Amino acid sequence: MRFRLATIAYAIALVASAMSGAGPVLGPVAAALVLLCWLWIHRVPWYEPLGFVRTATAALAIAIVCVAAVGGYLYATTDSTIDRVAADATCKFRASLAVDALNNYRGVHGAFPPLIVYDDSGRPVHSWRSLVLPYLDSRVANNAAGPYDPNQPWDADANLTAARTAPIAYRCPAAQRGFQWGVDVHASYLRISDNDDPARDAFEWPVLIETGRRHVTWTRPGDISLNDALDLLTTGDDAKHDGADGSFIVGRRLARPLRIVVACTKYANFTQSSPIFVAPFESRQDAAEFLSNLDNVKIANSILSRQSQLEQVTQINWARLYAIVAFVAIAYMPAIALSRRRTREAERMAIA
Repeated sequence: MRFRLATIAYAIALVASAMSGAGPVLGPVAAALVLLCWLWIHRVPWYEPLGFVRTATAALAIAIVCVAAVGGYLYATTDSTIDRVAADATCKFRASLAVDALNNYRGVHGAFPPLIVYDDSGRPVHSWRSLVLPYLDSRVANNAAGPYDPNQPWDADANLTAARTAPIAYRCPAAQRGFQWGVDVHASYLRISDNDDPARDAFEWPVLIETGRRHVTWTRPGDISLNDALDLLTTGDDAKHDGADGSFIVGRRLARPLRIVVACTKYANFTQSSPIFVAPFESRQDAAEFLSNLDNVKIANSILSRQSQLEQVTQINWARLYAIVAFVAIAYMPAIALSRRRTREAERMAIA
């Protein structure tokens, strides 16, 4: 069977649009089925009428293929509301595990671990995250890529192997959303340090803030300064808890996405403060006041109450919508060419 250049170009365009609208797996399958439908129509001689049954069957078959392929792809790739709620709860729970480890360390040593441990030459060799490993819940402490050796610096070969996968207590699945590679290496909860001394807490007690774009390897010494933390708390940069409802094309999300902030307590009973979801603050002063009063729930809630109400906005996935429309339009495009050609053939036969 001979194929014209236009037919080959159409097949390429159909496969490309199908992969864009229905994904790399279902797309080629859907394109092949659409081509088979048009091949079935093409087999009817030009001088013979197609008939209503054949035409309707082909049109219906193409519609079913498009709906099934696009629907299957959207269902498989769209986060459900339940998944996002579960991710938010998981992030909150893991943040509390990290704080528990800090409090447990203080219970044994009488003080919180330093943010950074230096050797005699002033070189940073350990992060607080590696110091509290023995004090993490045993269910989440032993899932690193390898054992961390406290007798060697963080960038020794053995510890670089351990760094390939962070303990899950340091990872927030929501904060890692949108990144395909390397997310298991990074710590999602960073300890806020003094602006002038990265080895000292900004407050009397450790405060952790959730972030997704800092890309801090969990074993590497160094976290986030107070100024940088205030930037995050006033801009909403990289906050991932957006409350999206997971709809396929049109959905709703929070206009100001949330992030987790949690603090250890300065009191002797080691009772930790609960992780809190916070929206971007309207001023750095409010954000700083909130952080400095995390140990006092009443004051912290009073500061949060001054924030404007959380609003939801409608979001449309235009790229996905355009891809689906293009796929459906290209799938039915041969109908125009076939109709014109058959009309010309009918006129020619009538003249003859």
